[in-house]
Amino acid sequence: MLKEKLFGMMALLVGIMLVFALVGCDNSVGGGSGGGSNPFLGTWHGFDNYGDRMRVVVTSSSWTLTWPDYPMMGSHTGTYSHSGNAGTFYQQGVIWGTGTVSGNVMTVRVSGMGEMFLSR
Repeated sequence: MLKEKLFGMMALLVGIMLVFALVGCDNSVGGGSGGGSNPFLGTWHGFDNYGDRMRVVVTSSSWTLTWPDYPMMGSHTGTYSHSGNAGTFYQQGVIWGTGTVSGNVMTVRVSGMGEMFLSR
């Protein structure tokens, strides 16, 4: 049971990392002047598929996922790219998942893990 939970958490982490990896890349020319704001930026809170709390911090070029209740899991990081409110997250250069932001809710889709909903 513990192995399954840890594997599930790791898969979720990889998915979130991919989503954030894609969101962090600025695809605009000229240093981003004239582009819109990045809706992914900030600190997001939610729960994984096991009901465990998770926290995701997104900067202009990267994302970091932690589980506040399980510090032994450490943190997971990656990069992201985005266009408008849609993004793709990467971990170690591999697509981990996709995400969209609507208001204060980010929905992250990870292959084999389903959807996660995070709020600011």
